[in-house]
Amino acid sequence: MNPVDIDKLIQGNKKAWDLFVEQISPLLLHIIKKTLIHYNQSTDDISDFLQDIFIHFYKDNFHVLKLYDPQHSQFSTWCGVIARNKVIDRLRKKSISTIPLDDEHKKQPVVVPVNPSEKIEIPLELLSNRQRLVIRLIYEKDMDVSDVADMLSISPQTVRSLRHKALAKLREHFNLSDKK
Repeated sequence: MNPVDIDKLIQGNKKAWDLFVEQISPLLLHIIKKTLIHYNQSTDDISDFLQDIFIHFYKDNFHVLKLYDPQHSQFSTWCGVIARNKVIDRLRKKSISTIPLDDEHKKQPVVVPVNPSEKIEIPLELLSNRQRLVIRLIYEKDMDVSDVADMLSISPQTVRSLRHKALAKLREHFNLSDKK
């Protein structure tokens, strides 16, 4: 296999381009097929993917090919990475579903009524005063760990530790130790 003359390729030399297409096509086809299979996609359009990749190399006066740096990788490896990325990009674009706004705004939002759950009574002797306070501030007052730490003049790690130990005691007390 003759090495591809990248300089001639970038200059638009037809023989260099034909040699490039002939030599790199089997590798790119393999990478495209492998990527499509990995993403559970049909390999029926494999030639379309290959054509898109060559167009990507060719467009804008070989802009992408000019970016190749032989000090970072072999040319075939670099082309393979570009091919895989192009396939993934095309699959992502294909999978994006859109809903016309005209249709969407006509739908009425579905609101499921939620009944507030009962407040669970925690035995006083189960948690220490600090654990009870931390749990109440975090879960009843919706405060952040850092805010609780500032309020109690302790470190955020201490607040997290108190919360963790309190939740472990509560799980054990209510027989929820195997659930999270």
